[in-house]
Amino acid sequence: MLEIEATLIICSETPQKVVANVAALSSAGQYALQPRPPASIRDYYLDTTEQILRQANFNLRLREIDQALWLTLKGPPKRLAEGISERLELEIPWSPDSLARIKADLASRDIMLPTIPLTPGSTSPLVALAAAGLETIQQRDNHRQIRNIRDCAIPDNPPLAELSIDSVVYHFGQRPIRHYEVEIEAKSEAGVTALPGLTQGLADQYPSTLRRWGHGKLATGRAIEALLEQGQLDSLLGNDGELMPSAYLEILDHLQYRMS
Repeated sequence: MLEIEATLIICSETPQKVVANVAALSSAGQYALQPRPPASIRDYYLDTTEQILRQANFNLRLREIDQALWLTLKGPPKRLAEGISERLELEIPWSPDSLARIKADLASRDIMLPTIPLTPGSTSPLVALAAAGLETIQQRDNHRQIRNIRDCAIPDNPPLAELSIDSVVYHFGQRPIRHYEVEIEAKSEAGVTALPGLTQGLADQYPSTLRRWGHGKLATGRAIEALLEQGQLDSLLGNDGELMPSAYLEILDHLQYRMS
C-alpha cells in the first residue's frame, strides 16, 4: 500500500512545551482532533554490510510497539508537495515468513538480500536478522501521542487522517539525541485531498516553531550521526540532547548536499 504523509518538525529552544501545546489541541480549523492511547515505539533499521537497501533507496525496519513486533519495508519517497510525500509501505507482523515475503518483494524489484536462512529457534529477532546478514544501522525510541482527524461537519465518518506527535530519541553510542516532530498521515482518499490544508492549518497555528520537513526519520538520523562525528552539532544541542533550531539548519544543509 501507499503511505501518504506530511511532516512538520518542531524548531524551538523549548520543544517539549510545543509538544504539550500541540497535544492540547482539540481541533485544527474545520477538523476535530480525537485522542487515542499513546504508543511507546522502539525502531531498529536494518541493512546489509554493503548497504544494498540504502543504495536502492529502500528502508527495512523492525518495530517494537507495545510488545508487538512488526517488520516494515518502505520504498523510495515521492515528493507530492512541500513537506508531503508518498511511498510504498509493507508492514506485517514479525516472523521468518514475513522476512521471506519482504525478500521476495525486493527480489521482484531486482534488489537481492542475502539468502542466508534465519537461525531456527532464535529467541531474538535482531540476532536472527543479524545472522541472516542484516545489521542494525539505526536505533531510536519514540513516545507517540496519536489523534484521529475527523471533519467536524461529518463526525461519524471514518477518520480522514492520523496525527502523530513524536518525541524521538536517537541512540548514537552513549549519546542520546532528542528530536520532535508532527506527522499527519492520510487514512482515506478524502484524507489525501485534505492533507495539504490540514498541514497548512496546523503550521499556521505555530508559524515560528512548526516547519515543513521533507525527510524521514531515518535520513534525518543519518545526517545527525554524520554531523555529530564531525563535531558540527556540539554547540547546537540542549542540556538533554535536544536539537536546537540552528541544528536543523545544519541538518538540512547536510541532507541537501547529499541529494545534490
